[in-house]
Amino acid sequence: MTNLYLVGTVHTDPDGIERLDLLLNELAPKRIFVEISDDRAEKILSNTLDDQMRKHEDVIERWNQQGFVLTPEQRAKLLNLIRFKNGSHGFEVRSPSEYKNRNLSTDVYYVDIADAEIVKSVND
Repeated sequence: MTNLYLVGTVHTDPDGIERLDLLLNELAPKRIFVEISDDRAEKILSNTLDDQMRKHEDVIERWNQQGFVLTPEQRAKLLNLIRFKNGSHGFEVRSPSEYKNRNLSTDVYYVDIADAEIVKSVND
């Protein structure tokens, strides 16, 4: 018998990736469906934490050029907060993708619930 597990996540959970990784490893699914559009998933997967940090560094540099200068302590605190927040951003997409990379027989599907065909089938 095949089991179906529905897993909800809190997008802002700083421990979310560890919780989801643990659950996926425990359940060992062969198919994972993630509620997100293909293009949004690709954007999340292609945008690394280092990329995000560089963008924020650029913003801080523009602030400096405009006369809004952070002290070294303020800059460090801001970057630490950004790293903390962005480190878990998109874990609902990254975790299944990384699981698939470790478990090649697993398939990951992205399902956009705004897709007209899905909405129509639910409403029928």
